[in-house]
Amino acid sequence: MQGYDVVVIGSGPGGYVAGLRSAQKGFKTAVIEQDKVGGVCLNLGCIPTKTLLESARQIDSLRKADEFGIKVNQFEVENAKIWERKERVVDNLRKGIEYLFKLKGVDLIKGRARLVNEETIAIEECSEEVKAKNIILATGSLPLELPHLKFDHKTILSSDDILEKGSLFSSLIIVGGGAIGCEFGSLFNSLGVKVTIVELLENILPHEDWEISHALELSFKKRGINIFTGRKIEEVNFGKEEVKVSLSDGKSIEAEKILVAVGRIPNSRNLGLEELGVYLRKGWIVTDDYLRTSVPNIFAVGDVIGEVLLAHVAMFQGERVVENIEGKNIKIDYKIAPNCIYTFPEIASVGIKESDLKKMNFDYSVGKFPFRALGKSHASGETEGFLKLVVDKKENIILGAQAIGPDVTNIISELVLAIKNRIKIKDILETIHPHPTFSEIVPETILASLNFSLHLV
Repeated sequence: MQGYDVVVIGSGPGGYVAGLRSAQKGFKTAVIEQDKVGGVCLNLGCIPTKTLLESARQIDSLRKADEFGIKVNQFEVENAKIWERKERVVDNLRKGIEYLFKLKGVDLIKGRARLVNEETIAIEECSEEVKAKNIILATGSLPLELPHLKFDHKTILSSDDILEKGSLFSSLIIVGGGAIGCEFGSLFNSLGVKVTIVELLENILPHEDWEISHALELSFKKRGINIFTGRKIEEVNFGKEEVKVSLSDGKSIEAEKILVAVGRIPNSRNLGLEELGVYLRKGWIVTDDYLRTSVPNIFAVGDVIGEVLLAHVAMFQGERVVENIEGKNIKIDYKIAPNCIYTFPEIASVGIKESDLKKMNFDYSVGKFPFRALGKSHASGETEGFLKLVVDKKENIILGAQAIGPDVTNIISELVLAIKNRIKIKDILETIHPHPTFSEIVPETILASLNFSLHLV
């Protein structure tokens, strides 16, 4: 029986990073994976969706090439090749992780893991066991299924299904207007599919700032995406070629496929956790501030703990958990985890929203600056959107940032750094930002919060 200092179960963003960092620290390390290396993010999430969205962005660029003095008489979209490219990108990155495992001395064990006791893990396929002084659970999450919209993987699809099947349909109803639903809405709209989004709550992206959600809804409608908010699906009837959906307001809509994108559930079943005394809450693994479960030598990271279901948070946890195994006891401040949504236009946010501060009777100011007031936006033909900053008037620091527009998923990093380190707004204003760039919107928005705008009337 092989013995290890650290065994990681799951090789998604949290798991593979934990494995690499563990080996870097000199621990004898193994990663157990029952499927493909890279987990949901690499195989069925972040990377394939963003690869497909990049193809969609290129299609949109061709459609407006005339604005830049480029005449494109006609072009053809080959969906099969778009999906083939997605597979190549994913495969190359998967091989990259496996190469890093070999390079850094991480043993990759293929098979399904089940905990026998707090130090023994059975590999079910090969009837072998491994010993571990420390175990890190990084088993991720799965698409949530609705009772009246169960996945049949043909007409009613999960996000996993739709990434595999491609766009071989002309119309799509997306149930759920969150980040996943809106990203797929952008993708298939650009690919020429008739898209309808149905959201139970009053706004799409209900967890984002209201102004951001409203701006995206207006943008989507201009693009021809139909949106029904504040409604739920009451009935589903299957026809020969289309499915008919009846909404709670009496309206009916039809489409070839339905994508259910209403959230995720933890992948924590059949691991032997309950028998071992690992505490779960509705299936989510409960950890303390240091990512330790109720069993002292068993830790957990990523989606399966339900804290923040984002790949970059899982990767950050993957690094911190190894340091905590070393005994450093490092906490993570999830309030400064940036959220990025790769719709057209992009959305990014971090920190506190204005609506939260209104409830707190807090002395704050708000700055808003539109991309249309930047030279770079006009040069690039990307004038849609704005940045909104919430500023603590007493401390003169940024408390929150919400943005919609070009390149905001990159711009947000400067604001994460500012909020994390409580950087004074005067120090940001005294930092020279290059011109012409989209990042100029940061100091411009700070000036707007001070009612001292240079480039706004």
